[in-house]
Amino acid sequence: MWLYNKGAERILKVVKQQIGIVLRKDFTKSRTIFLFDKDNGKMECTPTSYDVCLGALVQYQRVTQRSRLITISEVIALPHDVTHINILFFHHVLEICFHFLPMEAPAQELFALLEQLYTRQGLLVTAWHQKLFIAKILLYFGMYPEDSDFPLAYLHRIAYEPIDIMMHRSINLGFEAQLDRWLHGCIMLHPNIEQFKTIHFLDESRIV
Repeated sequence: MWLYNKGAERILKVVKQQIGIVLRKDFTKSRTIFLFDKDNGKMECTPTSYDVCLGALVQYQRVTQRSRLITISEVIALPHDVTHINILFFHHVLEICFHFLPMEAPAQELFALLEQLYTRQGLLVTAWHQKLFIAKILLYFGMYPEDSDFPLAYLHRIAYEPIDIMMHRSINLGFEAQLDRWLHGCIMLHPNIEQFKTIHFLDESRIV
């Protein structure tokens, strides 16, 4: 954004501070990261520093208005509690968002959901709660396997019920087994399923 200061008769460049989550980084060939920006969705960027933590919630700014080159000015937060309990769950969330989010399509509601991983201690303390959280993400993307036996009414509740209320619901092993099948079916629908590296979170926490 540019502001014209008539009194001083000069143009001032105002660099906007933005907030994003580091979904993926690839420093093998170039200094490339994919950010989930709060306002602009998934973006491919090049940070000015190699010191970038996967999964960090960061404040950053573009070096120039239209540049992919960014400077990370502050690491706002790293997920606490969730990563200590199950780092695989957290990376599975990042991977789902990376693969399902289209480039540069705003997803503010989804960002607000993920932001709670950084701000709410003890929010997701069991595998059941973590799977409900993942279901909420997949429902945001409109996923629903045709052969699913999971009750539509319960999926509707997961999609629209506030996270605070949803996390206080007790475990029903019958529902959890159905949810396991539904989650796995959703992920398998992705055309690049062979690129997923964390789907074993669902396998390890599955009710047999």
